[in-house]
Amino acid sequence: MSADPLRERATPAEDRLQQYVRDTQKRLAKFHLDAKSGISAEVSGLVEELIEELHTSVEELRVSQEELREQNHALAESQLALAAERQRYHELFEFAPDPYLVTDQHGVIRDANRAAARLMGIEQRYLTGKPLLLYLEQEDRRDFASLLTAVSEWVRVEEWQLRLRPRGAPPIPVALSAVSGEHGERVEEIRWLIRDTTERTRAEERVQQLIREQAAREQAEAAARRSRVLAEASRILSSSVDYRHTLRAMVRFLVPELADAVIVYMLDGEGQLERLAAAHSGPRENASLQQLLAVRTPDRDSTISPVARVIRTGKAELIPEVGPELLGVRGESPESLDVLRLIDPRSLMVVPLVSGGAAFGAISLSCSTPGRRYTSDDLGMAEDLASRVTLAVDNARLYAEAERAARARQELLHVVSHDMRNSLNAALLHVELLLSSTPAEERRVRGRSQIETIQRSLNQMHRLVQDLLETEKLEEGQLVLQRERQEIPPLLEEVLEMLQPVAEEEHLHLESHFPEQLPAVLADRGRLLQVFFNLVGNAVKFTPPGGRIMLRAELLGSEVCFSVTDTGPGIAAADLPHVFDPYWQGDQGAYGGRGLGLAIARGIVEGHEGRIWVESRQGVGSTFCFTIPLADAVQ
Repeated sequence: MSADPLRERATPAEDRLQQYVRDTQKRLAKFHLDAKSGISAEVSGLVEELIEELHTSVEELRVSQEELREQNHALAESQLALAAERQRYHELFEFAPDPYLVTDQHGVIRDANRAAARLMGIEQRYLTGKPLLLYLEQEDRRDFASLLTAVSEWVRVEEWQLRLRPRGAPPIPVALSAVSGEHGERVEEIRWLIRDTTERTRAEERVQQLIREQAAREQAEAAARRSRVLAEASRILSSSVDYRHTLRAMVRFLVPELADAVIVYMLDGEGQLERLAAAHSGPRENASLQQLLAVRTPDRDSTISPVARVIRTGKAELIPEVGPELLGVRGESPESLDVLRLIDPRSLMVVPLVSGGAAFGAISLSCSTPGRRYTSDDLGMAEDLASRVTLAVDNARLYAEAERAARARQELLHVVSHDMRNSLNAALLHVELLLSSTPAEERRVRGRSQIETIQRSLNQMHRLVQDLLETEKLEEGQLVLQRERQEIPPLLEEVLEMLQPVAEEEHLHLESHFPEQLPAVLADRGRLLQVFFNLVGNAVKFTPPGGRIMLRAELLGSEVCFSVTDTGPGIAAADLPHVFDPYWQGDQGAYGGRGLGLAIARGIVEGHEGRIWVESRQGVGSTFCFTIPLADAVQ
């Protein structure tokens, strides 16, 4: 292998330096020989010492000259390598498959490779000196200005999404990556990598399309499942008018279709929560759950129980992740906690059953399967299910009320027929007696008494027909009221005067208590008296001899509250919600009537914009209350 040409080549200056060193060495040697013959030994020693130092200096000069030559050689090699690197960089830049640009700090193009020229549809020489901004979409130019600022501040920016407009072609999506070249604290140039993201964008769009299609399929499947579940639930709920039976069948269907455990709660006649139906996916758990149906449920005013809270607020609750704190809440009965621990809820939904704007129950659905969690879509299905349950319960109750009304009407017809027949028989009997062949004098004496009996019979029939007509008017909303200012004391005095004989005939004490200075009310006097007659008449009918009936009146805000209290047998709690229903008679035994008086009283009071209610305890008595607005309070 030949020697390195850099090491063989010497500059003229180096040749002269080497020749000068050789000549100096020769002269020193000659000087040393000449000096030995003509000088003293002391001077000769000094000369030799100087010559030695000179030899050392010459040698050091030679070494320095050699080091200098080596440094020149290394510098030459570095220059050659740098030139080679520049050539390689230029070739890599020029022939790189990705588009590259070099701009100044303002974005003006200084250099562009062939790929950049092809992408932009312009020859390289025409790109130089042009602002890169010109080749961007108008809407993206503000973003490009932000990009230049970002490069100046951050030195490097990756994958900035913009739209490039090549010459004679539609815009294409690109990702710009940039790095700044700094000189001191000043940005001298910015090097850009431009990636055409058209294919990537299309791929991403295809992925998104697949995701949308998958989501659409899942939504369609979920909608089909939802429709199937709701249709089957509707079929079950409409299979019978006994909603307790249909609710039990429905919860069995919902497990495990929609939940691992389902419990239906409703308010009973006393406003307490009871569990009407329940089911669990596990046979052992389901058997235990059925035993807990009769156990006391959470108080409806509880702020801890989700069921009580939903019934109180009327708003559904979704608990995607049930924490362990739910299984140990304070204020719950041990039995209720046993229910919670039994169903082991991991995710929970509670939806209200709402009718007439008020919640009368709730459905609790829970899943205990690991990894399964309820979502808002599941809650929407549960709310749809609750609306169907509400409709089924309302229909069942309406059917029951219709049956009860039909029975009441039938019983009413029987009572009316019986009452009218008795009255007509009495009237006909006395007419026949008047027309019988008794002596004329005796007919005149007995005639007045028989005519009075006929009058009472006919009045009784008239009242019966009048009650029926009043009820019909109330049901059709055709009750007419002539409301005027009425003072309370004379009104109550008239009631006492008219009803005292009736009470005394039944050996009852009729009393009243009211302040003398009660403000006047705005009412139809005749209708208001009719309410008192019906309420007091009802009290007289049910209070045993020796009992007491008390009429009271008191100011209650912008109303006067009237009440009729008796010492009768009282009304059962289960019957209280029905006492004002038309034709309802309850368990009245020998006191059976037509069941219209209280219904008429309610219609008259509500026609006056008042309220009517009853409070009763069996074995103690009943109090019927109603309110009438003050005359000055009515606009």
